[in-house]
Amino acid sequence: MRLYALATVLLSLGCRPATPTITGKEWVVVAIGDRIAPVGAGGKLLTLTLDDSTHHAYGFAGCNQYNANYTLTDSALTFGPVMSTKMACLESMEIEMVFLSTLPYVTNWQQPDSILTLVGTGGVAVKLRLGQH
Repeated sequence: MRLYALATVLLSLGCRPATPTITGKEWVVVAIGDRIAPVGAGGKLLTLTLDDSTHHAYGFAGCNQYNANYTLTDSALTFGPVMSTKMACLESMEIEMVFLSTLPYVTNWQQPDSILTLVGTGGVAVKLRLGQH
């Protein structure tokens, strides 16, 4: 009887759909709120990578590199305080400030297709696609 119960548990675990993983990949920002296709200094794309081993998020914010701690569950995603380098870029500081100020308000994530959507308290905050790496 115990063997049957163990086999049933193991089979049921194997039949669950896999949760999509969003860690360990470079994501490229395709929208921040209603701002479509934001680019940073020199036309460089804004990025986000979630490192599962350190629980640090990092990437390029438009002018500077940034990082923050994060917490991730099946559908919840939250970011700690964001730190960044301190370069000044005339043409991209506004988009960087918008992007970095959005991250602390993220509460959930969704990935029904190839687009990763970060949802905040006011609705969709950021949309990203996989980078080319």
